[in-house]
Amino acid sequence: MPWPFRRPPGVRSSRGLSGRASRAEFLEAIRSGKYRYKSMTFDDRRVRLHGDSTAIVSGTCRVQVTTGGRDLDVKLRFTELYLKQGGAWKMALWQSTRVPDPAP
Repeated sequence: MPWPFRRPPGVRSSRGLSGRASRAEFLEAIRSGKYRYKSMTFDDRRVRLHGDSTAIVSGTCRVQVTTGGRDLDVKLRFTELYLKQGGAWKMALWQSTRVPDPAP
């Protein structure tokens, strides 16, 4: 499943589509139908390891979502922070910024 459905408890995010939200707020927006994610396609990813327990992932992705009755096709630049805990990688942060449409 795409990222939004794998977010662990305690993660807050800043998103290019909807501003800042807690995990509970984000999941409620999904449950209520406020946001209907159709697809999330990653164009590129760069992974940088820092020691044995920290990784920063950055890149761009394309998100197709319906919100407020409008279909959006949005390109985002994102950064994720992962921490290795108990032998498993867990997301600690997601931040994304909308990439402006090219000038005509």
